[in-house]
Amino acid sequence: MGKKILYSDTFDYWASLMGCFCVRKDKENEIEYENQTDSEISEYYEELWEKILNSPEMLFVKNDLKMMTESERFFFLVMELLRENSVNELIEMDVATFYTKSLEINFEGEKTGDKDEIFTALKAELDDNYNTTDCDYIMMKELVYNTRVLKERLNDVLRKTYDYFLEEIYTDEKKGAIQKELNKFQGLLNEDEGEFLKSITLLNTPEKDFIPEELDIYMTYFAPYSYTFMMKRLTLMFGIGMPDQIKKRNEKLNIETFLKILADPTRYKMIKLLSNKAYYGAELAKELGLSTATISHHMEKIYNLKLTNAISGENNKLYIQLNKVDLESYLEELKADLLS
Repeated sequence: MGKKILYSDTFDYWASLMGCFCVRKDKENEIEYENQTDSEISEYYEELWEKILNSPEMLFVKNDLKMMTESERFFFLVMELLRENSVNELIEMDVATFYTKSLEINFEGEKTGDKDEIFTALKAELDDNYNTTDCDYIMMKELVYNTRVLKERLNDVLRKTYDYFLEEIYTDEKKGAIQKELNKFQGLLNEDEGEFLKSITLLNTPEKDFIPEELDIYMTYFAPYSYTFMMKRLTLMFGIGMPDQIKKRNEKLNIETFLKILADPTRYKMIKLLSNKAYYGAELAKELGLSTATISHHMEKIYNLKLTNAISGENNKLYIQLNKVDLESYLEELKADLLS
């Protein structure tokens, strides 16, 4: 039995809700998604979300949601929580459990200490991230010091948007369209695993037909341009519009993008480590003293340059290997540009 492409309406819901506020443009890398407003799917879900979010009674929910989605750290925290819990289970989760689970996700395991110590540790990780926003600091501070209030705000967002998603967006008609897309991508995967990965992801796999058994692959329909790679529990989530966007990204790679990605000290250290040997995600995180969530964020930037390969390691685990051939090409191009 081959690898199966999965669909989670919960993942699609949360990703599309984020997309309503910030259909991701990679400003740092100057790689933009083009012609997204021409997408029938984008127009469909954005108009439907705006219909409810722009209503007067949703003012406070919209403000909270904007903050939550603009904090990449908090967005992925909720994504991880929704991986193991339904929306209703997350709403019913008591504050103490929510706090404990959130810390476990942030720190890759149980975290003890007083609130000041915990926030100091969280802030240190955020400080080490080149793309940390003010919203990241605010949301993590709220998580530590005002957990109950934050949980109530999150519950309000979930209650008032998930039912709407089920009633107005994730309709029976769309369920049929989703299944057609799943069948299409499943056919591509069954035909050639390597070509499938190249078409929907920035993950290089030089080993033919290699997709690790531990990697879960999810398709999103209402978030057609989403691309998420989570290392904590290997998860690849791709939107149905990603094949076109991957082509456009590949066309826009240049030396300026290369320099911007290497400008971040953490990513520079990661590339230096990977130049010596291949690392498993958790192993790389431990070596750098960072969470796998932070590593995933940085790796996604490095993937943009095709500077890494995913290879099979011990127990068929996914290991990250430096693509030295392409790295040398960038360095040669830089040398020629500066010394010409």
